Amino acid sequence: MKRILAISIILLFIGMSISSSTGFNVERQSTIATVGDTTFYVDDDFNESTPGWNVTHFDKIKNAINVVNNGDTVYVFNGTYYENFKITKSINLIGEDKNSTIIDARQKAYVMNFKANYINVSGFTIQNTRNWVDDCGILIWDKRKYNTICDNIFTNHRTNAILIFKSDYNIISENIFMENKRGNIELRYLSDYNVISKNKFIGGINYFNRRNLNNSMVDNHLTNVITYIDEGSNYSISGNIFIGGKIQLFDETVNNFINNNKFYSSAEISIYDSEQNIIQDNTFVNSTGGIIFYEDNINYWIGQTIKNNIINGKAIYYLKRKIGVRIPSNAGQLYLYAAISVV
Repeated sequence: MKRILAISIILLFIGMSISSSTGFNVERQSTIATVGDTTFYVDDDFNESTPGWNVTHFDKIKNAINVVNNGDTVYVFNGTYYENFKITKSINLIGEDKNSTIIDARQKAYVMNFKANYINVSGFTIQNTRNWVDDCGILIWDKRKYNTICDNIFTNHRTNAILIFKSDYNIISENIFMENKRGNIELRYLSDYNVISKNKFIGGINYFNRRNLNNSMVDNHLTNVITYIDEGSNYSISGNIFIGGKIQLFDETVNNFINNNKFYSSAEISIYDSEQNIIQDNTFVNSTGGIIFYEDNINYWIGQTIKNNIINGKAIYYLKRKIGVRIPSNAGQLYLYAAISVV
């Protein structure tokens, strides 16, 4: 609707820092390479009679983005915008209300394609991309860094809601992912030091694959979500709540730290061809799974560190190279490697 108002936009995320209990930290000293500080406004009801029409006021997001400079803000009022666009400057793109400021891809490849660093996006429902291998709501592709995606809703994406490829130091925080047909977030190939925190996931898959390092998944709430880590190293997965679903470690996934998570309704940690992981201080409630190994190769057993985990109120024991061991009476789950004379 048409509006006559004075509005002050506060630039978001300046100095933003997210850290986990493991000490993993991404510090955002400056999120915008500042050139301008102009605010541009978008409303689907603006027209040629609107003051500032096609100068500072637009009816399409794409038209506003085409005139911004680094450091500018695009503020989008409530409405449904059927658009697909690239962002080539370091800007703030802010929706009035994530529940009612909607960008619909019309089943095209993406809603937003990040072509710059230091882009901040918040306050939108981002929906309805098509089903093809690289299609997604937001695409962060090839050496794009220090972007922040915060407080949005991602829904009805047929491949992925967010795809990050060969890009580092991005933050995905406080979003809602729901009713996506396949994937929520995919980290693909040499995407390092990204932080996924305080999001709510309902269904779907998080797929972190192919030589990613040092990514962090912290304080998220996941319901019936499968999180795959494939050929990744040094992940920190901490403080999350899993209701159903699972974490799966695949194919030479090594040196990951999974700690202080809560697993409900038979949510589990599954380990395939993965070694040198630390799994500790996790709690499994109403679980028939707990920690499960799907590998007979001794090398994948011997290097794990599993300690201080609880399943259904009882301890999970992982005993290796023990002689004359008595099985503890409070064992809820027991793994033995090279153990002799166990009673």
